[in-house]
Amino acid sequence: MWARFRPIYAICIATVFIGELGANYHFVSDLVAGGFLGFSVAWLIIALWNAGTRPIGVESAVPPEKRPEE
Repeated sequence: MWARFRPIYAICIATVFIGELGANYHFVSDLVAGGFLGFSVAWLIIALWNAGTRPIGVESAVPPEKRPEE
């Protein structure tokens, strides 16, 4: 569901990045650090969620009994 909206997310992120930089609200390093922090926190939350009982993503579409052995 979310993968099909990635181009829209990228456009929104680029718009905010350029707007903040163009309006001289932040340094480039602040924007890069904020993007890294946001990405890292989102990745950590998804990893913790998938480690629980209600996984999300492509892996969750396949029932556990039908998943290939690793």
